[in-house]
Amino acid sequence: MAGTILHWALIPALLTALGAAALVLNWPVEYVVPSLIILFTIGLIFNVIGYRRNQMELSSLKLSQLAVYFTRRFSGNSPISIFVIIEGVFNIDNPRLWDWARGCYASQRILNDWCNSFIERI
Repeated sequence: MAGTILHWALIPALLTALGAAALVLNWPVEYVVPSLIILFTIGLIFNVIGYRRNQMELSSLKLSQLAVYFTRRFSGNSPISIFVIIEGVFNIDNPRLWDWARGCYASQRILNDWCNSFIERI
C-alpha cells in the first residue's frame, strides 16, 4: 500500500513543494516553470509505464485463462476432444487402425504436456 501511495503521490508532492518553495523564496519564473514541466513529464511517463504494465499483466492473465480453457475443452479428457473420439477406434478389429490410434495417443500426451508447460510459463 505504501508503494501505491508513493507511486501516485510522489510527483504531485514534488510539484507542490517546488511551486511552494518558488513562491516563498521568490525564485524567477524562468527557472521554476521548466523544472515544473520536466517533473510533470517524468510523472506522466511513470504513469504511462505503470498503465502499460497493468495492461500487460491483464493480457497475460486472459491468455492463461484461455489456454487453460482450450486444454480442458479440446485436448484433455473432454467428450468433444478429438483424442476421446480416436480412442473409440480401439473398439474396431483392425490392427492398422490400432497402430494409428496408438500414434495419436502419443500425440495427445505431447500436446497435453506442451499445453501444461505453456500455461505454467504464462
